[in-house]
Amino acid sequence: MAIQRYSARPSGIERYYRVKELAELTGISRESIYAAIRSGELHATRPNGMRKCWRIAESEARRWLAACTE
Repeated sequence: MAIQRYSARPSGIERYYRVKELAELTGISRESIYAAIRSGELHATRPNGMRKCWRIAESEARRWLAACTE
């Protein structure tokens, strides 16, 4: 369950994942990710107030994954 970097990012610019991308990268189901967002375990944002579009910062995804494996 690791997040692999597949594109280079300039220093200081954080990568954000859609729920589908995070599920594909980690092997965790989309339903489990949505449940973690709903419960507050995983912090996600909705860009520009979009109602159905969650984005998860890479640092937050790593924090959540580390907490899940403890």
